[in-house]
Amino acid sequence: MATQPSYHPLATRVVYALKQVLHRGIPRLESRHYISMYELDPSHDKAILEFAKLDFNLLQSSYQKELKELTSSNATIEELELFNEAIQRWDISFANHLPDYMKLAYQFILDTFKEFERDLEKEGRSFCVRYAQEELKALSRAYLQEAKWFHKKYIPNYDEYFANAIVSSACTFVRVGSYLGMEEIAKREAFESIKTNPKATRAAGIIGRLMDDIGDHKFDKDRDYIVTAVKCYLKQYDVFEKVVHKELQRQIENAWMDLNEEILGPTIVPRPLLARSLNFCRAMDVIYKDLDGYTIVDEANKENIRAMLINPIQMLDVDDHGHSQA
Repeated sequence: MATQPSYHPLATRVVYALKQVLHRGIPRLESRHYISMYELDPSHDKAILEFAKLDFNLLQSSYQKELKELTSSNATIEELELFNEAIQRWDISFANHLPDYMKLAYQFILDTFKEFERDLEKEGRSFCVRYAQEELKALSRAYLQEAKWFHKKYIPNYDEYFANAIVSSACTFVRVGSYLGMEEIAKREAFESIKTNPKATRAAGIIGRLMDDIGDHKFDKDRDYIVTAVKCYLKQYDVFEKVVHKELQRQIENAWMDLNEEILGPTIVPRPLLARSLNFCRAMDVIYKDLDGYTIVDEANKENIRAMLINPIQMLDVDDHGHSQA
């Protein structure tokens, strides 16, 4: 008589770890995967399992309430130049020069930063907002540069592209923005240190940009003037594409080593601040591992989104006496 194959928890975890390195995974998503594997382990503790499921479902419910719909528009190069100028000026009176749909976006940005400033003033930390403003200005300039390259049908060489791409990865802006809500942990020194382009910040920018570009290239390789690191490297060094991918992967791995060194080694920077760069890179690793999962949301990424934000974990049924049902 045929028997049902036994479950091997260690083997299951090894197979999963070969696909997704634990250290590079999104913690909450990794929790979901582990709970599912733990439930299949015959030796699992039912009480611990149920508490883990409850914790996950409660936080997921909180995420669902916070999600908001985002929309975007395509702009001409002239409109983008105007919008960038508005960002650099940071003056609501300049909104009169913008197209109507950009006026709303510009107003929203300025109002949001004013709200940040009011809230942080209560903590004596209103100075933080200036750093976020400067990073947004730098990000706007980087985006405009990429738009100009596309508009002119120009592919820069790799070195020229890379200097701009570290900024357009948005890692530094995201990191500074996240510091705004970290109260006394994020002191003035933390914001000043980012201006020196520390190893962790640069490493996160490299990982985010290159993983994105490798994924983009699989989708955009036949669109001649979509600028990616792969195309720029091909132009500058005139090598086979597989050589380019190998080199960019080498740079990504080196950046991970730099990031790990900063996080695990002695440091004067509070670890919760360094964790912001790490979590940014974890998201990049999950989303862009096999392709540009932001542009083309494949089934694996859809399942990750459903698991983390939409589908709660099924709880065990409990009878009137408080006993779980099989």
